[in-house]
Amino acid sequence: MRHGTLVKLILLIYIKYSSGVSTTVGLEFIFPTPVMSGWKPTVHVLLVTMVRSVQIEWKYPDKETQFRSFQLERQKKVIVDILSENVVKLTRPDQIFTVMSHRISGNNRFSVTLILQNSMSSLAAVKLLPLPGWGKRYYVVTLKSMPFILVSAGTHKTQVIVTLIDNTNFKKYLPLNSSNKIRRQLKEAETLVITNCDQDGSVDLTGSEVKSDNAVGVISGSCNVTTNVGASYDQDMAAEMYLPIVSFGKLFVIINTPRQLLRSYIVIIASDQKTDITYFSDSTAQWTKSLHKAGVLEQIPIASDMASYLTATKGVLIVLVLKSDISQSNYGDSTMCLLVPTNLFYDSYTWVNPLLTDVHFTFYAIIVSEESMRYLIAVDESLVQCSWQKVTGLSSYSVCHFSLRHEPSEHNIMTQHAKQFGCYIYAEADVTSFMYPAGFVSGLINENRCAHSSMTESDLLDNDCDHWIDEESLNEKDDDNDGLTDEDVGNRPRRNGDWGAWLTWTCDATCGNGSSIVRHRLCDNPYPRNDGLDCIGEESEDIKQACNTSLICPDKCPVGTFGFNCSQRCTNCVPDCNKLNGSCDLCTDGYTDSLNHCNKSCPEWTYGPGCFGDCQIKCLVDCQERIYGTCEDILTFKEILVFVTLCPIILAVLVVCVLKLKYYFDQPHGVVDTGSHSTITTVDTNKSMTTAATETEATTLWTNTTEQASR
Repeated sequence: MRHGTLVKLILLIYIKYSSGVSTTVGLEFIFPTPVMSGWKPTVHVLLVTMVRSVQIEWKYPDKETQFRSFQLERQKKVIVDILSENVVKLTRPDQIFTVMSHRISGNNRFSVTLILQNSMSSLAAVKLLPLPGWGKRYYVVTLKSMPFILVSAGTHKTQVIVTLIDNTNFKKYLPLNSSNKIRRQLKEAETLVITNCDQDGSVDLTGSEVKSDNAVGVISGSCNVTTNVGASYDQDMAAEMYLPIVSFGKLFVIINTPRQLLRSYIVIIASDQKTDITYFSDSTAQWTKSLHKAGVLEQIPIASDMASYLTATKGVLIVLVLKSDISQSNYGDSTMCLLVPTNLFYDSYTWVNPLLTDVHFTFYAIIVSEESMRYLIAVDESLVQCSWQKVTGLSSYSVCHFSLRHEPSEHNIMTQHAKQFGCYIYAEADVTSFMYPAGFVSGLINENRCAHSSMTESDLLDNDCDHWIDEESLNEKDDDNDGLTDEDVGNRPRRNGDWGAWLTWTCDATCGNGSSIVRHRLCDNPYPRNDGLDCIGEESEDIKQACNTSLICPDKCPVGTFGFNCSQRCTNCVPDCNKLNGSCDLCTDGYTDSLNHCNKSCPEWTYGPGCFGDCQIKCLVDCQERIYGTCEDILTFKEILVFVTLCPIILAVLVVCVLKLKYYFDQPHGVVDTGSHSTITTVDTNKSMTTAATETEATTLWTNTTEQASR
């Protein structure tokens, strides 16, 4: 994990409207907030309702009296920030400690997904189990670098024993007894933290066992997983919440991801001794191995370009690990995801795509369905449109991927006849990705006891001991071909729809004045399910009554404005703009882009009407502004041209004048007779006057010429 970065944890809470059978939705969740060391670690909480309003009660850790209570209205989002003192920093010198956890409850069912964001390239996603889905015995999976294990108690005085695998590297940093056991008694909502995130070293705690006398929830992973990036390494975080051993399965579809450049493998942990596993890599090849005791793990590389499947003679846990070599691709990093056994699939899922800071994700849904059901699956009330791929070696199942809207939004996917299918959410961005199951049944399919004396519809029990939950219907047929009829009563009862409450009255016009008021209601209390009937009656009613929306229609907008309620401006249009889209006939001087209300200034080196003025011709450099093309305070091109043209002429005139003056002054102006007897000087008065005038005129001409030259 990169140090000195903002650590963020986004908690997505949404309300699932389906009643009856419970999956990963519930009424109460207890969870810690594991983060790495960073600058001001923060937890961002995104809460979303789907159909019904929910009253949420949120108890903060270590504060007996601090509760946060609020109402979630349907189809509304609320963001809650958890301050840094309420997060669990895994990079502490003490490697075993306890902390109090968050506790959230509601009066209607909701689901919780944690997305841990430590940096732009370090994220992990965790699908939480509500308290009824917790168990008393677990095996955990971590990756080979800085592992952590979190064990949370739901009741007071819960005895917890964690048996770590015999790992010599971990013992260097944490002295353990010969049995490698860590024992703690936990209070209600208290979490035991075991972390190696403050140490450097190759440590993997996969296969460690958690036991307790009361039900607990377990999250584990790795703080810092490195992926080879050419000559360097990129770092990522991995985390997952695990199913208890009683929910381990026997048949798994190993999904492939939308990007085919990932190096993938699966980690398998057995729940019992002498567990035989068979992996079908293609239609003809298969790989078989026997796991001799509980807790023994196996790691199998898989092909990422096709879906395959695996079977086991006894219940196993499977975690999918994706590690991409991003020296070859910009997509990937390390991701770990719990694979759901096919007999824990459910018939509908709801989730939220979050908006993550500083990183743009593309979201995909990955669907696993029986071949006969793939054309009956609808997402957001539209049939799924994608290219289905048959599972290798298991022709009765198919897998498909399809992209989702990028903006933060809620999605629901379901089948028309309440048949089970699997759903995973996969998100990828530059050098990072994460994946998690959209949901599953929190069922007890790996229990030693069965043949329950009391069987009810949707009881989430394996009544006929075939390791499948509620797969039969009250139809007097042998649905699973075992020679018995209706021995596992788990059909989804047909449910007719009923109307919800009327919404408020509104004007039938979108702007200006209207002639009627109208109100609507939804057939959502409940929705019709399992071939149930739609609601009877009208979904809207109106009353003839004049009304006003208090909003200005576009055709009434004053000059310089346009759009709904005249909220946008087009002051650069001549004479005015289109009131619907803001397009203009002409733009004022210095502006362009008439299709978009002339909102752009003229480009560089242009100015004036239509931006046809050329600043280079006018100024030799770019103009100071775009309307008039004002130049900087230097000589213009015309001024320079005049100066260059007149300068030789002026010099020529000066030269001629000087030569003429010199010639004139060199001529004699009187007669001097120097005889022996006397000196006679004859002076021509007229000539003297003329000479004086000529000298004055020459002087004046020289002065004027000099001044003109200086100008």
